Amino acid sequence: MRGMPTDRRGYCCSALAVAAGMVLRGAWAAEESEQTNALLITADDRGLQLGCYGDRAAPTPNLDRLANEGARFINACVTQSSCSSIFTGLYPRQNGQVEIAHLGYSMTAAYPTIPSLLKATGYKTGVIGKIHVNPATASPFDWFSEVKPGQTREVAKVTQSVDRFLWDVGGQPFLMVNYMDPHRPFLNQVADWSERPLKPDEVEPFDFLGIDTPKVCENVAEYYNCVAHVEKGVDGCSAWAASRDASLANTLIREVYDRPGKPSAVELYDLQQDLVEFHNLRVSLSTPKWR
Repeated sequence: MRGMPTDRRGYCCSALAVAAGMVLRGAWAAEESEQTNALLITADDRGLQLGCYGDRAAPTPNLDRLANEGARFINACVTQSSCSSIFTGLYPRQNGQVEIAHLGYSMTAAYPTIPSLLKATGYKTGVIGKIHVNPATASPFDWFSEVKPGQTREVAKVTQSVDRFLWDVGGQPFLMVNYMDPHRPFLNQVADWSERPLKPDEVEPFDFLGIDTPKVCENVAEYYNCVAHVEKGVDGCSAWAASRDASLANTLIREVYDRPGKPSAVELYDLQQDLVEFHNLRVSLSTPKWR
């Protein structure tokens, strides 16, 4: 159903449903000699700043098109880093990785994951960018891109890596592309981005911030420019469906964010001491000194 909205329950189960759905589709399609290819794209720390969610300032025509042609989640909540949830379909408190991987947290059991399930059904699996899941056995991809997590901001390099994946692995493809944007630090321009970035006087602060200052507008403009990087990358990655042969036209594309980002508000939390002007009042902000 085109543009079909999906609720929170569907989102919470979406990661494993992608894999399970393709496993079932593989069984159903055995007689048809046709199996669904899959492209899973994630954006790090992005919120609902997309045109398909009513944000008129968001430069996201390609993502909006995907939402219009497929399913759009309208009640999906992410309360913390969800890398392990994307892999397992379980809440972090269920799979054990209750915090981010580089702080030493890890899943506590050998849960089935998207790559392990799909490999078992004959898919050739690959990943570009950050994985951020422990232990390493939880991400048994067949192919790992040479593009480092921070390099995913160079979206042309990511698209080239997609091409290499298709050439290298052959067979039925499942590819996970994990963009660093719009994670901090915000970068208005990157190596292959030539379009004019938004400026602070061209945006308005997000309503949930409740603050309107020049610094906040600067942050919001930078954030939108990072969202635009992902938009350009999605355009390049989704072109893979017709880039090689007709068999790639049967491709499931899903784009998600791994946790909600709150630009500008994050910066306020990082300040040791600052003065913020809000409705002509000067409020002193400071972070607590934990002992």
